[in-house]
Amino acid sequence: MKITALGIRFPDNDYINSIQAWLKVIADQEIQSYNFTSKQQIVGLFNKSIDGIYWLVQNKMRYDVSRLDASYLTITEENVYLNEEVDKYLIEQGRNLNCEFHVVYFYINAPWYYIYSH
Repeated sequence: MKITALGIRFPDNDYINSIQAWLKVIADQEIQSYNFTSKQQIVGLFNKSIDGIYWLVQNKMRYDVSRLDASYLTITEENVYLNEEVDKYLIEQGRNLNCEFHVVYFYINAPWYYIYSH
């Protein structure tokens, strides 16, 4: 399965910078080339790498990162949406998701992508 859209639902919008940065890294590294085909693989990658991204970007907000524990930023397969599940979730939930749903659309055979939060 080729991943054309990836959605991450995280119920705390205070971490928007970390999650968007993680999606940008994934998009920049062309996730399709790593042959990820399951939510389990996405969850493993997210949970192993989000700590570093958190420490690099989260301090751009009002937090003192020296006092925060990034282990809070973990997801399960229930938080991952792939391809048509992304659009289905957005349609079902409506427009105002309080920036708790983060999406990257990969444009196949194009050198660009689109990331946003709802």
